[in-house]
Order: sequence, then C-alpha cells, then structure tokens
Amino acid sequence: MVKKSTRKKSKKNRLMIWGKRLILSIILLAAVLAVLLIGARRKPRIAPLGSPAENLAVMTAIGKLSGAMLNPDSKVASRAVVELTPDELNAILANAIRAYQMKNSGADAPVIFAEWRDKLAALDVSLPLPVAGAVNIHAGVRPDLAARKLVLQITGVRAGWLPVPDFLINPIAEQALRELEKSEQYRLAVEVVESLQVTESGNLRIEFLPARISLLLGLLLQR
Repeated sequence: MVKKSTRKKSKKNRLMIWGKRLILSIILLAAVLAVLLIGARRKPRIAPLGSPAENLAVMTAIGKLSGAMLNPDSKVASRAVVELTPDELNAILANAIRAYQMKNSGADAPVIFAEWRDKLAALDVSLPLPVAGAVNIHAGVRPDLAARKLVLQITGVRAGWLPVPDFLINPIAEQALRELEKSEQYRLAVEVVESLQVTESGNLRIEFLPARISLLLGLLLQR
C-alpha cells in the first residue's frame, strides 16, 4: 500500500512538471508573438524632392480646385465640386508625408507612408521600439464625409504579420473620431468641405464652399 506521504510527493512533482510546462509554453508563445509582431524599422519611402510627374499632378489638382472656385463670370462660386484622381491624391499625400518627415526625422519618430489605390488609402506606420526593431502596422482607410460627419471605413488592419480583428479596431477608431470632432481643426475643416465621396472609378469627389476657403487656409498655416 502506497504511503500517504509518497502520494503527496508524487502529486507535488506532477504539479511542478505541469507548472514548468506552462511557463515554457508562455515563453514560447511570447517568443512567437514577438517574431510575428516585431519587424525591422522601416525607412522613409518618400524622396526629399518630388518627381516631375508628381509635381505635375499637384499642379493639376491645384488647377482643378482653383477652377472650380469660380463661376463662368469669374465670381466666387457658392458651391464647388472637384474629383481628384489617384495620381493627384498620391501626389498630395506624398507632399504631406514629405512635410511630416522634415519635422520628424529622429530615430524614434514613427515612419508613415500612404498611397491611394483600390478606392482607399493604404496606410503603413512603423513604430520604433526603444531597444530595437519596430511594430509595423498596415491598414486600409476609406473616408466618407456627409452632413459634417466623418466616417472612416478601416479594413485589412495588420500588426506585423498578425491580422487585427474589426471588433478591436472599430471601438478605437470611433473613439478617435469622437475626440477629433471636438477639435477646432475639425470644426473649421467641415465648415469648408461639405462632403467626401469615393467614386466607382476610384477618384475622390470633394464638395466644398469656396467662399469659406480662407478658414481652411488659416488652418493649414497653423500646422
């Protein structure tokens, strides 16, 4: 007959073995997650100077905007509509990212890249970690603005190699939008831009009020 003390010792040994296995499993899981989440730090992908094609696209977009602001009698229109093509949108995005890179050139600054394609903005953000590596995030963002209410359709979110489910992303995006709506910048922007809509051809249709464009210009000068 097995003594009671022997049974207790055997049970204690089994618990120790299972405890060690559990700790080892947690360490392995953490290591796998680290491999999937952490990658190399991304370098800026926007050149310091724009290409001739990019500069031409920017000028074309400016021409569209300025042309839409005037009636045939050269008076300021009460309402204007323009459609910007993917090339024009990408040129504008490139200039915005270039300005960001100039102001945020430190080793610990996030690296941002965005490109308009397939009817949305493909966004890549590289968040450097204190020691080494970075968490590289990808997401597709499709904007829509109507009745001064901005809606962002966010798809294909990925952190490293790991897809991030919508039930985690949607509450964060909604909270960020609620905070944005409280800002003076948002209020001024929707005073000028009445609607944003992605067309079937992948263009971005913008309806705005030319008479209030000075509000938006003032906002840009503050940035």
